[in-house]
Amino acid sequence: DLLLTREWGAVGLYRNDGGRLIKADATSGVGSLAGWWNGIAGGDVDGDGDMDYAVSNFGLNTKYRPTREHPVVLYYGDFEGTGEMRIVEAKETAAGAFPVRGFSCSSGAIKSLVKKLDYDNPFHDFAIRNLTALYTRESLDKALRLEVNELRSGILLNDGFGSFRFMPLPALAQNSPGFGLQFCDANRDRHPDLYMVQNFHGPQPETGRMHGGLSMLLAGRGDGRFEPIWPQESGLMVPGDAKSLVVLEDGDFLLSQNDEVPLLFSPRSGGASRCALRLRGKPGNPDAVGARVTLTSAEGDQVGAYEVHAGSGYLGGSSTALAICLGETSAQPVKVDVSWPDGQQSSHDLSGNGRHLISQP
Repeated sequence: DLLLTREWGAVGLYRNDGGRLIKADATSGVGSLAGWWNGIAGGDVDGDGDMDYAVSNFGLNTKYRPTREHPVVLYYGDFEGTGEMRIVEAKETAAGAFPVRGFSCSSGAIKSLVKKLDYDNPFHDFAIRNLTALYTRESLDKALRLEVNELRSGILLNDGFGSFRFMPLPALAQNSPGFGLQFCDANRDRHPDLYMVQNFHGPQPETGRMHGGLSMLLAGRGDGRFEPIWPQESGLMVPGDAKSLVVLEDGDFLLSQNDEVPLLFSPRSGGASRCALRLRGKPGNPDAVGARVTLTSAEGDQVGAYEVHAGSGYLGGSSTALAICLGETSAQPVKVDVSWPDGQQSSHDLSGNGRHLISQP
């Protein structure tokens, strides 16, 4: 299957039906959540064996405050009858829709606005006018209309049947736009943790930079909930315009920043054992993209589920090797069950640190 994050829309779900991708937003459970979604990463956050997903969004520390009842709206169309396409941003309220962008930039793009406003006080007149008093109803009806009603980053909890429930991340993770994000096991307790990089330096000049974050590490509790770890505790401080984030085979974080050098963070040594597991698929899919790995302890407890993804985060792709935590000791082997992309199943024992390779039967 395929999951996509989209600007001005819902997280897209396309089900693989015999090699054909079928749009399934209507049955995804989150098809009505329209956001400025940026990154996506998969992991089993509640320990039930299926894949849940973290999705990054613009957060709650901007001038935009959309809700389902009062979304932020974008119109794209010809508002002067000249054939030139323009963009109009608006916010819907109980009193109607009003412009978001200011008079200067709006009149610079749509010249006819000047003639409709009070000559002595055009800025105030523009700000208090309903959208239908600035543009014709016909032009608004003909324009492409997009909306956003959810700006929080969060978790898509899978019910096991391909339908999801949205659970927002804690408030501290909403202090700046999120972009690249990846699951990891930072505290080595076998519960997936989440690392997300933040900030956006490219909005309109009158809006200003959205840079209230230093990146955010969140510790997973194993039930779908996460607790933020302050940057001074985690050591992960990224004040710049961070974008893509990947996890390397050894568990290091590699991230990019606009107009800055890339950054590399390595986990502190010590603690529980961990290894890198790589799957070797068949020709045509040598990295076994789409394979799912389930781990079971010597005591019979499920201790983790992983998937091999072709791309994740934001404009990036982590190593196809899975960074796996084996617990406080690696003496007892862990059972590894692999569901391969073609439906085949195989079981293996895994023990010891280092790198491991499993080939598809």
